[in-house]
Amino acid sequence: ALARPCSQPSQGDTQQGDTQQGGVAAAAAGVGSLAGCEAAARRVEGVVASLCLLARDDQCSVRLETVDNCVALALILQVRIPSPGADGPTQVAADGRGLGRADGRAAEAALAALERFDQTSAAAAAGGLSSGGLSDGLTLRERLVGRVFGCALGACSDPSWRVRWSAVSSMDQLLDALGPNPRLVKAYEALLKDPEPEVRTAAAAQVAKVAHQLGFPAAHSALPSPLLAAPPPPPPSSAPSSSAGGWNPLAESVLPAACALADDPSNLVRSALASATAGLAPVLGRDATIARLLPLLLKLLRDTDSEVRLGLVSQLGEVSQVVGVDLLAQSLLPTILELASDAKWRGRGAIIAK
Repeated sequence: ALARPCSQPSQGDTQQGDTQQGGVAAAAAGVGSLAGCEAAARRVEGVVASLCLLARDDQCSVRLETVDNCVALALILQVRIPSPGADGPTQVAADGRGLGRADGRAAEAALAALERFDQTSAAAAAGGLSSGGLSDGLTLRERLVGRVFGCALGACSDPSWRVRWSAVSSMDQLLDALGPNPRLVKAYEALLKDPEPEVRTAAAAQVAKVAHQLGFPAAHSALPSPLLAAPPPPPPSSAPSSSAGGWNPLAESVLPAACALADDPSNLVRSALASATAGLAPVLGRDATIARLLPLLLKLLRDTDSEVRLGLVSQLGEVSQVVGVDLLAQSLLPTILELASDAKWRGRGAIIAK
């Protein structure tokens, strides 16, 4: 019934669609504290099967709902591990949401196992062999996590820009529900470079929220700003997740792609970036903010569009709390004083207000 194709919805179809849209939420409420175990997987197995089918629907209006459902299902299925530095076992809230962080490496490994199994099965079928004896080696819960992760990645690269916009608008929720991992971070990096300005605008607005999910190890705080040096080469496909050490996704993937948006031809993209950039400071810490963020802030303060400058000026308080008022004044005050004579009255108003 969930997969039934439709054309123009009637009033009855609309009511049925509202019921279907709440199906995953109802399933999540029913699972409760069983989240992350096989019992939860058995309860939502049919829902995941419907999601995988609808995520490939011909109508983009149907596929638009993919990401929200992926988040809800991942919160049910994923095992959450203690955050770095946390002591004791991971607790699970009454709504099924773990109090640690989702294990992104497990989701990535499950999807990789499913992809290998699908390739092996296809090769066997092409050779006229039976695939009945093949196994993906996964538990039911792991298999469903892999399927949900695959649906989320598919939405990030969907041919419809509206679906990609929907995916990137919920990127922080995807990272929280599925866990940080290289494939999801690379998908976000690609969305920051999307050919559609609407998608890049939504991606830029997510920068600070995504950064909070990824974190920023202190070992990377001394790296130079992407504005001052060529971005590092992309990590190999086998790069470990940030929680495993080594490749740091925020430093090496997200920040260089976000900084490149300071030169975006769309003023809406630059304005979204300016409004979100200051929120990076609490994540980066003082040293990294000075080395990596202040050059970007200075560039945005000198933008030719007044809305870009206005968006940044209104958020500078977050930066001053991290680096201190004295250093902020030393770095940015000359440019801020220039804005006091901005041709746009809203810019001058923002300066005196802040």
